[in-house]
Amino acid sequence: MTNKFSLKFLLQLLVIVAGIYLSWNLNVFIPFNASYPPLDTYKDFSGKVAPDTVIAAPGEHYLRGAMGAFWLGKHYRSVWAAQVKVPVLHISKKNGGMKILRKGGGMQTTSFTLADAAGTEYALRSVDKNPVHVLPGFFRYTFVASFVRDQVSATDPFAPQWVAELSSHAGVPYTTPELYFIHPEDSAFNKFGLQRGGFFNLSPKAPDLKELQLPGERFKELYSTAEMLQILTQSKGKASVDTVLFLRCRLFDLLIGDWDRHPGQWDWAGFSTENHTVFRPVPKDRDQAFGYYKDGVLPYLLTRKFILNKIASFTPEFEDVAGYSKNGRVLDDLLLKNVPGSVFQAQARLLQKQLPDAVLQAAIKKYPAGIVPETIQNRFQTLKSRRQQLGEGARLFYKIIQERNIN
Repeated sequence: MTNKFSLKFLLQLLVIVAGIYLSWNLNVFIPFNASYPPLDTYKDFSGKVAPDTVIAAPGEHYLRGAMGAFWLGKHYRSVWAAQVKVPVLHISKKNGGMKILRKGGGMQTTSFTLADAAGTEYALRSVDKNPVHVLPGFFRYTFVASFVRDQVSATDPFAPQWVAELSSHAGVPYTTPELYFIHPEDSAFNKFGLQRGGFFNLSPKAPDLKELQLPGERFKELYSTAEMLQILTQSKGKASVDTVLFLRCRLFDLLIGDWDRHPGQWDWAGFSTENHTVFRPVPKDRDQAFGYYKDGVLPYLLTRKFILNKIASFTPEFEDVAGYSKNGRVLDDLLLKNVPGSVFQAQARLLQKQLPDAVLQAAIKKYPAGIVPETIQNRFQTLKSRRQQLGEGARLFYKIIQERNIN
């Protein structure tokens, strides 16, 4: 009994000592505060006061030493810290002159809605994220917040550029983001509370929907998921969803490892004929595409089965299709339950055909100059492997939906 007590005491003491060591030696294990992370450093490329181009890194604050990478994951830290050449956004010159309509209210991303001289609206979203505010109040001021904040490094800062290129060939609706740098001293954004500047993606609010429109149809408007479901429920059979296109979008999500596809991540383009309205899906927010969480002790343990396995990693194999599908289960179960398995396989084959090696290579070339070639090649090989196994992934996805009860 004494030996068991002593062993338990020693183990507890070891945990405490390890915790103290980590707290003092890993700068991520510190209480979160408003000044973290520090402002990204950048070099003035052109030598002007308001340069047109800078050389900057999207997130040097994610760099960790060997011990930090061991516990927290190597992730995409080298990509976040890479110095790349980026154009500076001058809204007074862009598209004939743009103006800021409003600042977004997202909990993780700093965003703005802009309009150009023609009245077209654009979304401007920060590349870096701050997920701390999704935590319960108490944890926002502890090392838990610092850990959650650090795990943004598991996402690829240039994923939106990849996704746009792949989507254009996959037949999946998309918007093409342009990467820009906003200077911290830009007065136009300072007025809206942006003090730090940094990397942002600028893209139209909605994709070109002409490719979704069939002969004889008239485009009505874009709807949120809640609005679409309400109309669908009340339509008495006069409205439907293009489930085949939705399935293609979901298999594309599986291909690129985008696990965070809850109902809020979709808009729906409504097209009407004389007696019917069909809704076609328009994916939004590709921040979690190509995420990789499994190469550090803590994130690996937290993303295991029965904990947070919905946070899937972009690996050469589909390791946990059930986990990948958790966030999207509401729409999957509602819209795909009655779609035959043969259609799942047909759409998987279609994506494989539309995404040959040449297209995958074109996608990885969207990485800006300055990223290590070995890193780019590894992404290509992973994407190629997942494409080859997409038929099996589709089979598992179909099986999961059929066996899952709708709650």
